This record gives sequence, C-alpha cells and structure tokens, in this order.
Amino acid sequence: MHRIRRVALLALLFLAPLCGLAQEKPDDGLCARTFAKLAENYRHFTALEAHFVHTLHAPALGQNELDEGTLYIEKGGRMRWDYTTPPGKLAVADGKESYLYLPSENQVFIQPLGTGPNAPLAIRLLSGDVEPGKDLLCLGASRDGNAVVLRLGLASDAEGVHDLEVRVDKDGKQISEVSYTDALGNQVDLRLTGIRTPGHLPADLFAFTPPKGAQIIRSGG
Repeated sequence: MHRIRRVALLALLFLAPLCGLAQEKPDDGLCARTFAKLAENYRHFTALEAHFVHTLHAPALGQNELDEGTLYIEKGGRMRWDYTTPPGKLAVADGKESYLYLPSENQVFIQPLGTGPNAPLAIRLLSGDVEPGKDLLCLGASRDGNAVVLRLGLASDAEGVHDLEVRVDKDGKQISEVSYTDALGNQVDLRLTGIRTPGHLPADLFAFTPPKGAQIIRSGG
C-alpha cells in the first residue's frame, strides 16, 4: 500500500493547481468555453493557497485513504503540500525537482521536473503554456448548481491519467476539485476550499532540506 500512496502523492505534484458524469452534446460548447476561460485566467496566475482534502480509493485492495492539509502553489513550478493528516508528511516542488517526505518511513523521494513541453501538465497550465484542444481535449461538461464540471482527456497518455474531471467555480476562474483514475487504477479526488490568491508567497515555502538520517531515493534523473 505504501507504493500506491507514494505514486498517488507524486501524481498530485504533477496535476494539481488540475467519475463519470453524462457527456454533454459537443456542439453546445460549454466545455470548450469554460476551459478556454480557465486557461486564460491561469495565464495571469501568480500564487494560490488553499485547504486540500485528498482521497484515494484502491479498488484492487478494497482500501480508502484520506489526507488533508494546506496547499501552496506559485507560478514557475513551485508547490508545497503541508499535511496535517497524517502529520509530518510533506511534498515540495521547487521548480526543478519534487520532494516527497514520508516521516513514518523516514524516506525522501526526489524526482526531477521536466521543462518546456516536457513539464508536468499542472505546471504548464499554471504557466499559461497549455493549449485547449492540443494538450487537453474537452470531452463534455455539465452544470452542478453554479459550478461547471468539465470532463477532459489528455492528448498524450504519457501521464497515465484517465477519467479526468475538473470542477470550476461559477466565474470560470478557479478549480475547486479534480478527480481522475491514476496509472495504477486508483480513483483519486482532490478538493480545495478556502482558496486565496495572494500576489506572492515566501520563497522558503518551496525550499526543502531532507531531514538528517532520512533515506534518499532518487528517480528519473
């Protein structure tokens, strides 16, 4: 189960500041219009802070997990996930590498971040470097009260994500929920509440030094 959790957490670093609703007729354009507006807003994005709840359902094992805490994102590929459940867990991306610290195992997983078209999808979105219809495809949309839920497809399957849905607020400017099936078949849901968009965040939020004595595990280098 530790491997499942580890892969899911690393996936969040690559999808975040991104189930089965009925598909809307493609010619009414709700999905395309909403996603285009969202992408345009993120071209002017600088920083975000929010409370997150991350749930993972592993059908193969019949297990569910729930993590929560505070998320910080800043343009340029910088992210920080401070976990209160379970306490002490930390995930950081400094724009060049991502770090995942699991205190229960005293392990740090380090993975390089790509650049340009090879950068993670979320980082390209927050940098305004995603083209609707090229990187992400609109498959359908539905309204849920004042919100719009977009059903999206990745133009490339390289990231191993399927059944991607994004919940967008009524103004089409903020993502409040992302749901998807990961490469291992796990169902993942990320919900954001209390969203703030400050002009900038302290630089030390995105700096990470492995704790003394922790096992360092590098991949993708």
